[in-house]
Amino acid sequence: MMGNPDEKKGDEAGARLAMTQAVQLEKLLPQIADRLHQAQDFLQASEERLQRETNEAHPTCLGRGGGVGANLRLYESTGHTNKPSF
Repeated sequence: MMGNPDEKKGDEAGARLAMTQAVQLEKLLPQIADRLHQAQDFLQASEERLQRETNEAHPTCLGRGGGVGANLRLYESTGHTNKPSF
């Protein structure tokens, strides 16, 4: 059974449109990949900068064996004998 000629033309037009869009997308993918890599590099650099700045501002808290234990040791090293309630 043969399909309707109008349906066949519609199917061909739809297929052409889909192929055109696929080709356009293939052309855009490398640019999108480059932008993604740039964004990842920027994010990594920002995270590293934040870590450095945080460590410089609070060296006893983060990145160097910090946390509550380090803060408590720092508190005790200043001559305080009573334990603070955190």
